[in-house]
Amino acid sequence: MNPTAWHIGQLNVATAVAPLGSPALADFMAALDDVNALAEASPGFVWRLKSDGGNATDIRVGDDPKFIVNMSVWRSRRCSSSSTARPTPR
Repeated sequence: MNPTAWHIGQLNVATAVAPLGSPALADFMAALDDVNALAEASPGFVWRLKSDGGNATDIRVGDDPKFIVNMSVWRSRRCSSSSTARPTPR
């Protein structure tokens, strides 16, 4: 089997502590574009789930508007974990 024929998918799910447009999540929502750009520029990045708005927070999965998903695809597990281990821009 050719090892380059495979990728690893990473799926994250969460229930936000407050509505996405609330002041409690303002810093989180404001950081999404920078975090997503960092992931897309990372070695081994292949693809990420996003809507026309550029991120996945407005993709509804179920009835709870605070339930959010994020999915990305990487060339290897090592690439995926190295992306999440780096500090995010401020």
